[in-house]
Amino acid sequence: MHSLRAPRDTTRVAFQLAPGDSVETEAGDVYVRSAGMVVLKYPLEQRADSIATTPAAAPGDTLYLLSYEGEDSWVVWYRGRQYSLWHFWVEPGKTPRPQHPGVLVRPLQAEWWVRLRNRAGARGWIEAGRIEAGTDAGDGTQSTARFRGMDLCGE
Repeated sequence: MHSLRAPRDTTRVAFQLAPGDSVETEAGDVYVRSAGMVVLKYPLEQRADSIATTPAAAPGDTLYLLSYEGEDSWVVWYRGRQYSLWHFWVEPGKTPRPQHPGVLVRPLQAEWWVRLRNRAGARGWIEAGRIEAGTDAGDGTQSTARFRGMDLCGE
């Protein structure tokens, strides 16, 4: 596997990775290819707790999924502001209810890139997953590489 000098730049290889090589992860970037879209069928009630502030939104309003944060929490764009919200929609074809007032119209499509450092100190980037998120199947991460370790939820 190639580690690249910059995310998405397949022309410049930083170093090669072989199965069993040890690396340290330093950072991660998510590149949104297409924001997800959720259209409300019921009102979204305004509320605040220690984790998130939910805006008041009306049936017919569209909210945009920008990123999956984990633990069923999402970064959402609505009327010029960014919010951190819990999963509030259903899949297309399923019936929305007041507790899940939106319908997913388009899933979030993104790429997840991770910056690595090998034992020799060389740094590079790998694409850790392509994301099609917003579905009931979870966060939708489809890994292109397999990693194990504390911060990557490995065994």
